[in-house]
Amino acid sequence: MFKKILKWVGIILGGQVYFTVPGMLTIPTPNLTAGAGGVGATFSDEDWVRAIRHGVRPDGSALFIMPSKAFHYLSDEDLGAVIAYVKSLSPVDNPMPERRVELLGRMMIGVGMFPPFAADWIDHAGQAPAAPQPGVNIAYGEYLAHICTECHGANLNGAPFGPPGQEVPSPNLTPGGELAAWSEEGFIHTLRTGVTPSMQTLSEEMPWKSFGQMTDDELKALWLYLHSLPAREQGGMK
Repeated sequence: MFKKILKWVGIILGGQVYFTVPGMLTIPTPNLTAGAGGVGATFSDEDWVRAIRHGVRPDGSALFIMPSKAFHYLSDEDLGAVIAYVKSLSPVDNPMPERRVELLGRMMIGVGMFPPFAADWIDHAGQAPAAPQPGVNIAYGEYLAHICTECHGANLNGAPFGPPGQEVPSPNLTPGGELAAWSEEGFIHTLRTGVTPSMQTLSEEMPWKSFGQMTDDELKALWLYLHSLPAREQGGMK
């Protein structure tokens, strides 16, 4: 399942400029393939584990805007499947520009206006969890939902989302939000089509095309877990 969602939060496996804020910063995502400019040409299996699970480069420095906090929980088996998939990609020749952080961006980082690096949040000595038995059950839904916390917050009730200074609250996925009025069928239809039961079109920031490739049982398990959560008020509000 996890190889289907590698384009999560806009990551294109051949690299792209993730976002640019003029006068502040330009953040490219790396080319993950073995083509020209790609890290796949030099990364060992250990390097992939370090980057995905720990948010750390081969030289030991922290990766910037790398969602390793969400990927850290992956079982060894699922992490291995992700790495095997990335290594199987056809080479893409796409050298990416260097990350550029200008004076204003450095000042904002210095005063804590950017979230901490994922590497600063992770228990690097902790053991990888075992994946629960796949099936239509809450435990498996919780395992799948970990990846949603990166955009929707640790409690899944919404969090600030977007470039610094342009954040908007992401949707509340608990029964305290719009999903309380949805049916399981409507939830699955939304992730398959990008259109909600109230006929709203999901933003392209929501990678529904990738999540929509999940099986019916995976989506049903995710639905069960989200509906088992306590109803929380919308988070991420200024």
